Amino acid sequence: EAHEWPPYAYNFKGQGNDDKVVEKVMETLQTMFRKMDSKSRLPCPVDQIVTRWDTDPFSLGSYSFLGVESQQFDPLLLSWPHPHEDPRCFFAGEATSLVGQQCVYGAVESGRRAVKELICMVKNVEFDRVKESFQPEPELTEHELLDV
Repeated sequence: EAHEWPPYAYNFKGQGNDDKVVEKVMETLQTMFRKMDSKSRLPCPVDQIVTRWDTDPFSLGSYSFLGVESQQFDPLLLSWPHPHEDPRCFFAGEATSLVGQQCVYGAVESGRRAVKELICMVKNVEFDRVKESFQPEPELTEHELLDV
């Protein structure tokens, strides 16, 4: 995954097509990871998705952050399933992460947490949201996840 953020991402505004953006990113990565042999090239991506976060009408460049009077565990309040007594909706996303706010990592970590919470609910097993939030799990296989 490659991620460009403002103000650096603004350099891509003039790039009308995704292939040009990927080409620029690959040039940057090639410079960062060049080997002693200057003829070596990084492999091209198999697939790509280019988002334009600052012009997306659903985000307009937004991301979560803890405000001045926020408390450390406030993001966990956003992660509580709804309704609390008989959960039907589970929440994930970088805004609900204690260890990865503002990052793709936080979105992934919180998604895993929400799935584990759902599985624990189905199996009628207690789920410790705080413990799970501070101890992100390594990537689990589908089989391992179902054995939670």
